[in-house]
Amino acid sequence: MTPPDGAISRDSLAEAIANRALPDVRNALSKSWNVDQFDLDEGAIRYAATLVHAVTEESFEPLQHFVEGMDGYWQTDQFAIHPIIEGVFSIEDAAHHEWQLEDAQETARTHGIITEFTRRVVSMLSERSVSIILERLHAQVEGHREGERRLLSLQRVSTSMVSDLDQDRTLQLIADEALRLIDSDTIIIRIAEDSDALAFVIGSGNEGLVIRKGGLPIDSSLSGEVLRSRTPAYVEDIRTDPRVNLDFVHVPQSRSLLIVPLVARERAIGVISATSTRIDAFSAQDISLLSLFADQAASAMENARLFVQAHQQISELEVLHRVAQLVTSSLDLEQIFQTLYEEIAQLMPADAFLIALARPDGLHDFEFIVDGDQRFPPRRALPLSPVLSEAIANGEMSIHRNVTNHPKYKRANRFGHLDRQCLSVLAVPLMRGDQVIGMISAQSYVEHDYRDPEARMLRTIANHAAIAIEHARLYREAQNVAIAEERARLAREIHDTLAQGLIGVILCLERLDLAIPADDGRYRPWVERALEQSRSSLEEARRSVRDLRAAPLEGRGLLEAVANLVAEIEDSSMFTVDARLPASLPPISARVETALFRVIQEAISNVGKHAECQSVSLTMRTSNTTLLVEIQDDGVGFVRNDGAENAGHYGLTTMHERMLQIGGRLDIVSIPGNGTSIKATVPVPIAVHRETNDRPSDTESDSS
Repeated sequence: MTPPDGAISRDSLAEAIANRALPDVRNALSKSWNVDQFDLDEGAIRYAATLVHAVTEESFEPLQHFVEGMDGYWQTDQFAIHPIIEGVFSIEDAAHHEWQLEDAQETARTHGIITEFTRRVVSMLSERSVSIILERLHAQVEGHREGERRLLSLQRVSTSMVSDLDQDRTLQLIADEALRLIDSDTIIIRIAEDSDALAFVIGSGNEGLVIRKGGLPIDSSLSGEVLRSRTPAYVEDIRTDPRVNLDFVHVPQSRSLLIVPLVARERAIGVISATSTRIDAFSAQDISLLSLFADQAASAMENARLFVQAHQQISELEVLHRVAQLVTSSLDLEQIFQTLYEEIAQLMPADAFLIALARPDGLHDFEFIVDGDQRFPPRRALPLSPVLSEAIANGEMSIHRNVTNHPKYKRANRFGHLDRQCLSVLAVPLMRGDQVIGMISAQSYVEHDYRDPEARMLRTIANHAAIAIEHARLYREAQNVAIAEERARLAREIHDTLAQGLIGVILCLERLDLAIPADDGRYRPWVERALEQSRSSLEEARRSVRDLRAAPLEGRGLLEAVANLVAEIEDSSMFTVDARLPASLPPISARVETALFRVIQEAISNVGKHAECQSVSLTMRTSNTTLLVEIQDDGVGFVRNDGAENAGHYGLTTMHERMLQIGGRLDIVSIPGNGTSIKATVPVPIAVHRETNDRPSDTESDSS
């Protein structure tokens, strides 16, 4: 079929139809569309050309391609089907008017094809419009569902603000809800705990992704820029955006990164960062939603933080109250040290704990050492490590968040478990006025564990503790002075009365011995026996005077004092001593150390006077329950007799009494001709730092 006039081309006919219909088309579409956004002239001509082709070729095949080509127009927000159908009818009327043939029958046939073409167009447009409407309705339903889900996330966070003040649960809830809110792979929450870095506090995301938990520097990271500017930042592709330092990317597989600030009470407290393994994964709506979510999350986090802070302040006040009570209620250094450790461990990490007291010679006595919940013996007369000496030198608190970075760390003294590594160290001085009298140090196996609030708290406790420690030290010194004075008084009394009296008795007996004939068998044996006993008693009196005038340990530990005693015996060539001493002992109280040393000293003295032996074995060992000292000789031995012991073996009685006074036990086994064995045992709970004037009861022994 040809156009109405053979001289008129198809294109000219299509243009004529379009031009005639264009005013009506524009009028119809303008009812719902902003027609200025579309090229209606081109669209009308394209449609008219499709109609002309269908009529002349009697084929509707191009119609499907034309309808599909209009999808770009239909996807606009101004889509409406009725104006388009009105425009189609306008073009149909124009085609009927322009397409007039000389043959009326041919004209009617042509107009029938035009009508059929229009019918098919309207049918296809209707079907397509229904499909588009269904798609949009489905999208709206999904949008409503997504909106409902996101609203529920916001509601849960809002509920947490008023119903749950547990900081850890609140942070985990926020991270999990943010992950669901914007369909990310990971969520990281970081808090600005100081002015230098954003610390990782919690994360949520796919288990297969690796989250780096180190701190981010505020001055050189994108998260720091978001914190400072309080403005969200979105990175479509981490690998091509110059703002992102790859060293600071939380997840190595990430491609998209969204960071929003956490602002509470007009103060930026941290950031929430979301990552995705997809490029350009987040929309403007995601940014807006996460920002809104972050505002509520920041309020919830701040409320939880304030609750924790208030609870911590109450705990700190309670600790300070108990420490202050120590100042007025206790003069026992061991009790003070133990209480300080227990109270400080409630407030901050204390995997290791030290209390060192300064000495006049510039060295320090490490009086209290704990590592891994285990108490270690004191270490005395040692220099402070460079790490700890900073607190002493400046009189200020010292924090090392990673002590291995200290330039002189390898030269530091090591205490406690040598196979364990303390990374964080907090040290504060013990001050008496302007004078530093010692140092307290809390240490942790974890890096970056101590913060300024903890340091200030430890400094406050140390100020109170210094008073209690100084009072206890003065009390101990006063006790030592009083004991020394009493010992000196007793020594003078023994020397001036008993010893002098014995000397007089000996002189008289010697004069009597000279007056008795040498062959007298009746009186001479009695005089000689009296002389022997008097001289022995005089030697005992003189030894007592020497012992009373000298301090038992002279400031040394028990092991050192026993080693010196053994060396003195070997130098005298009286007999050989096989000493089997441990490398170290539990932290034994001074009272127990003195009693054990006196027992060893008395036993060795008895061996020298009575045993007639060649060698002595001295063994000292400890178990979980008992501290044992054993002295055994290969001498003549003796027959045990309670009455004889009380009458002529006062040293053995004294040894028994000393062990009873410290809650210990003394066992003596002696066989004539086979030597003597003396065993002194003390339960470890009693031996380890227990100061008491009376024998402890069973209950006290078990609970110490």
